[in-house]
Amino acid sequence: MTETAPKRRRLIVSGADAPFFGLLRGLLTSLRRRGVLGGADLGVLDGGLRPEQRDWLESQGVLVRPAEWGFDFPLARHLEREHPSLKVLLSRPRLPAIFPGYDSILWLDADLWVQRADAVALFFQVAERGRLAAVLELDRSYAELWAGRPYWDRVRNANAAVAGREVADALAFRPTINAGALALPASAPHWERWRALTEENFRRLARHEWPVFLVDQLALNRTVHIEGLPFRPLPTWCNWLCHMALPAWDPGTRTLRDPFPPGDPIGLVHVSDRTKHGPVRLPGTDGIWRSMWLTWPPRPHPGQQPPAASGAETLAGPATS
Repeated sequence: MTETAPKRRRLIVSGADAPFFGLLRGLLTSLRRRGVLGGADLGVLDGGLRPEQRDWLESQGVLVRPAEWGFDFPLARHLEREHPSLKVLLSRPRLPAIFPGYDSILWLDADLWVQRADAVALFFQVAERGRLAAVLELDRSYAELWAGRPYWDRVRNANAAVAGREVADALAFRPTINAGALALPASAPHWERWRALTEENFRRLARHEWPVFLVDQLALNRTVHIEGLPFRPLPTWCNWLCHMALPAWDPGTRTLRDPFPPGDPIGLVHVSDRTKHGPVRLPGTDGIWRSMWLTWPPRPHPGQQPPAASGAETLAGPATS
């Protein structure tokens, strides 16, 4: 009799504080409604949620764990006062220790949501072959990249502010691996190097500047671009950065698509940077421009408030078109 291979234990994790809870709920609801969980557990890092928000998550079977700094560094007390939710980012490299017992882990930022189930499957498929699965901040639709040196110099200067000029020069002109969506085996060596380099970067910081929010992403890029740990870039539609290129809206299928031909549907919609804070003007595949909220669920802008799930909403429910 042929033996059946043991089923891999998968975990999908995100994290948020109280102001980001609406986005987090949208992500978790999209995961369930797209039918992509398939036995995977859901976890959340609590970066400052309110008690009723934690209660809602736990009532849906979500594993909630506190986000913690995990080490001491000069800006720790200042950031605890000013940006305590930053603990979520610092906790990411320690996910296998925070959520033990899983074979593979997929991290998704709270300002992401799932439009195509196959994107999630692709992350796990690559990770379970021992490689980091993530997406490069590099696409033909990302118009800022066409500016040439100004974009790359801005990235280099941000990296230098965090890790020094030598590291910044070594990473110069290498496309950034976006850390907003990534998957790895829990046993991969990336986690430990990512943790160590993140802590090294934070200990270097003497003052609070904007690159502080990119410190752990820079550390992740060092593990791949400088230290050579295994990486497999996924297609851009697996983590579409809306602030880099606004998607197009297809009113027939009610989906967001690549704005360039042939207009492939996006898999994971990353409502990044400014695009999460208000409606944006999108081109339509029917030739009509619309003011729309990109947060889950995307819809034409009827007023000044983003679409919000009711407090009674659960993660269960039929798939939506």
